Amino acid sequence: MIKINGKTIFEEKDWKEGFFTQEDEEGNKNYFPNKHWDVCKKAELLIQDIVYRHFKRNIQPKMLPLYRAIVSFVDEQKPIKVRQFFYYAISNNIIPYPKNSKDAENKCKGLGSLLVRLRLGGVIPMDSVVDDTDLIGTPQYEDISIPIRNSIEYYRGDWWKEQPYYVEVWLEKKSLAMTIAHITNKYGVYLSVAGKYPTLSQINNAKGRFKFYKDKPIIILYFGDLNPSGKDMPRYLGKRLKELRVHNVTIIEVALNVNDIKKYNLLRNPFKSKDTREKWYIEKYGINYSVELDALNPNILRQKVEDSILQYVDVHLINKCIKRDKQAKDKALSILDKANITTRGDMN
Repeated sequence: MIKINGKTIFEEKDWKEGFFTQEDEEGNKNYFPNKHWDVCKKAELLIQDIVYRHFKRNIQPKMLPLYRAIVSFVDEQKPIKVRQFFYYAISNNIIPYPKNSKDAENKCKGLGSLLVRLRLGGVIPMDSVVDDTDLIGTPQYEDISIPIRNSIEYYRGDWWKEQPYYVEVWLEKKSLAMTIAHITNKYGVYLSVAGKYPTLSQINNAKGRFKFYKDKPIIILYFGDLNPSGKDMPRYLGKRLKELRVHNVTIIEVALNVNDIKKYNLLRNPFKSKDTREKWYIEKYGINYSVELDALNPNILRQKVEDSILQYVDVHLINKCIKRDKQAKDKALSILDKANITTRGDMN
């Protein structure tokens, strides 16, 4: 039998006339050819999620190491980005080293298509691969008490009031925001995602946050590509903050650094286009190539983020805040529950 989250979705008795049945999230039964099950079984791949598209042909033996590497990587690192597995596959000799930038993009696209196939085939969970689409939406609710309860649930007091520093994480790569967001959220650290060079509006918004903590040192932990633009961004950010008369800010470049290249066997890329900062970059870092932050193993990136935060955060004070927040939330929910009972009583 096959189970998803403890729920049986397939049993031997469900084999009927060359098909097996699978129950989806809404309790509907779907029928798929036994061929899909046979292909997965022969390849030693487990069906872990709902099947939306079945495999029609056996997987070529030479492709099996790649399929199994994807499953293993997803199990250990999820959620992942396509580009993260691309770098992992290259650094671990799972796929050949790209001949040039065009070959690299083609290989990355090919892996993206393969990940789609495995997700639709139920071999890896649908939500194990993420991207940066659909970030904005307007939620709708059946009852007004639902958003009120949600607001209470997500309530968080000012964790930084008693801390010795105020800390933020600034990330150059928008695509990696979901990879580290749960780490920054764990410690109440604001995550600012630039995409490229931070805009003046983004920096001005930071000024608005910083003004509440002007009595303590402000730390910006920066994570970006190892290339001329990525290494120039901390300078640019510092310059703009000074222009906006924001002081007492220290920008720390956590990653990527030159030492990370050999330590983690990261893929080196030629410069994509002529950059006016190339000469400065080569002279300062002693390398004539670039390395993307995406090349870093997701778990290593998360650990770097957490370790850098912990250098400036008093965890004991955070635990006190968490306890205080829970008491406040329990009190608010109790008041809401009483209000709901009263309302229902009036309606009757």
